[in-house]
Amino acid sequence: MSDEILKKIIELTKTVEKYNYQYYVLDDPLVPDYEYDRINHELMDLEKQYPQYIQPNSPSFRIGGAGELTLMPNSLDLTHGPWTREDLEEMWESMQAVLPKDAFRDFRSYVPFTDGEGETVAYVLPADPGGSQWEICLDPADMGDRDYFLETVLHEYCHYLTLNHRQADYRGEPTVETYCEDGMVSREGSYLDDFCQRFWTGYLDDRLADLDSYNFFLRHEEDFVSSYASTDPSEDISESFAFFVLWDVPESEAVWAEKLRFFLDYPELTEFRRQVRENLGLEQPEQAA
Repeated sequence: MSDEILKKIIELTKTVEKYNYQYYVLDDPLVPDYEYDRINHELMDLEKQYPQYIQPNSPSFRIGGAGELTLMPNSLDLTHGPWTREDLEEMWESMQAVLPKDAFRDFRSYVPFTDGEGETVAYVLPADPGGSQWEICLDPADMGDRDYFLETVLHEYCHYLTLNHRQADYRGEPTVETYCEDGMVSREGSYLDDFCQRFWTGYLDDRLADLDSYNFFLRHEEDFVSSYASTDPSEDISESFAFFVLWDVPESEAVWAEKLRFFLDYPELTEFRRQVRENLGLEQPEQAA
């Protein structure tokens, strides 16, 4: 009986991981939402009954309210990699050491995964239908390139900052008044809508007319920090935010530089930048008065 339960949990864990990747990374869902929910709930019910069988790539890497990581007792080796419990904890701790203290207050779980070195480094995704709780997924195979890993974590964290329930409505009807994506309506005055209104209204038609984002990038190369940023407003703000945090504030009048200075309009994002740069040794700590 125990072997059958373990086999079922491994099977469901791999299935949910695959569905998450297809939906949130590739934007190509394999099953309807109701089928995903059914499988996810079946997995969660089994994990509650048999915590000794929880897999390390399960959403059972839980994050507490103060950002503490709780790893459930299990073998703690990813089935397709040589990582131990200590490796996965170190990956979490290294990210926590860089971001501000309360950065993960809305995150429910940390999910290690791997698709091999040099592929997807990290991604975030809502852990509930309204976007009030989140998960962060990291690939230990990509920890070797620390600079790129850090840049990607900041990029993905910006997705959370701009798409959480305070910034976006996942139940609202699409509108022409604010920026929308499939299943998401950005709120008026949100970071993403402000960014879109300021930088994308002039060439949205151009972008939609040509789905080849690299050709679009070449036509507007001075407007983006990278070719990937030209994909859409959501990727643009996230790429720009990562460079805003890591680079000195530019003085250039180019549009890409204006995008980095855009975040200075928000004291909370400027403070986020200061704390990360201080943690990285890019800025001196502020002296107490």
